[in-house]
Amino acid sequence: MRVSIFGLGYVGCVTAGCLAKDGHEVIGVDVIPSKVEKLASGHPTVIEAGLEDLIAEAHRQGRLTAVSDGLAAVLETDVSIICVGTPTGSDGSLDLSAVKQTAELIGRALREKIDRHVVILRSTVPAGTLETVLFPALHPELPLSALFRESELVIVPEFLREGTAIADYYDPPFVVVGSATGQPDENAVVVEALFGRVTDRLY
Repeated sequence: MRVSIFGLGYVGCVTAGCLAKDGHEVIGVDVIPSKVEKLASGHPTVIEAGLEDLIAEAHRQGRLTAVSDGLAAVLETDVSIICVGTPTGSDGSLDLSAVKQTAELIGRALREKIDRHVVILRSTVPAGTLETVLFPALHPELPLSALFRESELVIVPEFLREGTAIADYYDPPFVVVGSATGQPDENAVVVEALFGRVTDRLY
């Protein structure tokens, strides 16, 4: 599949490298030029065991690149994965501003697309973020009830530990998948294509 990954920090870079290794065409997107330049030249944006070789090989095979133009990335791909940071504030709450801004950008691109485009959230967020932040930012013109009828939104949380992230990616006990209805929907085929080969248990 053709995948755009928003946020080239720890989760985004590891996910990009692993998906490219699995044969997908990946475009990394970030607002920080240095991260885009590193990944576009075949170098990881973070330090992680085995990631340097993984990124270099994906780049060599032409399956991994990076851009700063998120609108173009969405238009060129089938799926967008949101991996932007959600830093913790002094009161313990998570800052969701990057998630919202990314969703707004993807939403603008979606209004130019004819083909269906699935959006997967992997950033760490509190319960209810899909309904209160992500869907309204993606589709400000639609009522919230539309989310539960036919949505292109999916949540696939990450459980990657620094130092063993690649091993964690490829050997999870299971992969958690959250849909708008709580049941498998038409997005299941996309989730299976992206994450089904790392485990036979998708929940």
